[in-house]
Amino acid sequence: MPIEDNRFYELIAKYLRQDINDEERDTLFAEIASDEGRRIVFDKLTKSSKKTSAKETLAFKYARLQDKISQTSPHVGEEVIRYSKTTRTFWWYAAASVLLIIGITTLFYGNLILKNDSITTILVEVPKGEKKIVTMPDGTQIWLNGGSVIQYSSTFGKKDRNIILSGEAYFTVTKNSTLPMVVEAKQVKVEVLGTIFNIRAYEDEPKVETVLVEGKVQLYINNDKSELHTMAPGDIIEIAPRKPAPLTDNNHDTTFLSIKKINDDFVLTKKHFANTQEQGLPAAVAWKDDILVFDNEPLASAISKIEKWYNVEINVTNPTLNTLRISGTFEEDSVEQLLSILKITGATFEYRIGKDGITLY
Repeated sequence: MPIEDNRFYELIAKYLRQDINDEERDTLFAEIASDEGRRIVFDKLTKSSKKTSAKETLAFKYARLQDKISQTSPHVGEEVIRYSKTTRTFWWYAAASVLLIIGITTLFYGNLILKNDSITTILVEVPKGEKKIVTMPDGTQIWLNGGSVIQYSSTFGKKDRNIILSGEAYFTVTKNSTLPMVVEAKQVKVEVLGTIFNIRAYEDEPKVETVLVEGKVQLYINNDKSELHTMAPGDIIEIAPRKPAPLTDNNHDTTFLSIKKINDDFVLTKKHFANTQEQGLPAAVAWKDDILVFDNEPLASAISKIEKWYNVEINVTNPTLNTLRISGTFEEDSVEQLLSILKITGATFEYRIGKDGITLY
């Protein structure tokens, strides 16, 4: 029989304090074994390496998640999950209960579980400057880059394998021929049975980039399956808003294949990575191994990656820098080290680090 919320969090507190008795431990473990949602909460409260000393920070994290939920449209046939004031109060109370009982402040680290009578929706958020590996119920592993969010339901692996992504993720998908995985990223959907691929689809970046490492995927746009784009290993497909662009490719480690108009709104560019990093992966997915790679990349695109990698804000005040392209492989611990190396290797800019961020000029 399920235990009350207060008792559940009290047992977690005792577990963390290491003063839980055998009967209480059995009760706690039985609860997390029978309830997937509570298992995830238990994992995040007991295994998170992220700490915060201010309760306001925790409240702010959940307020941001509330905004993301309210902006996400439900799938057809799903009941809309309302993140009401009551729900927020419950989650704040649940977190605060643990914090007060155990005398420390533990961050949930971006996981939120919302329930109603028909469905449970799970959100996993990774702050900028951090990364996270998520193991899904079907065994699929997902590496999440900084500033990324995934959303999936409690039916994942049973009735569906649907994931909504905002940000960047590297997927190693467990094969299931009867239940394809569908990843939705902005206007793009990628359907797979079992494969390895990467998607980059940040809301503040115009394009969606899909890189296939192993296996086969099918990609389509705006739910239009009448025009499927099948990818083979090594393929890179970029979907971007339609605009005039030269039909040439300036990247050193990719070979340009084709470009075509999808409709009045989008253009599809297809490439193939010809050169790989030491790990056997293209530059576009080196991030999962904590390597930041720029391959003759426009400054604006490089800045977007640097901001998310180091959790900083960068402003460019010299418009002539817009023509600058960046190349290099970096594993530096700080953004200042990275900028210094870029300058040493020929990047023609100066930079200033202040309270409001970094200025390039």
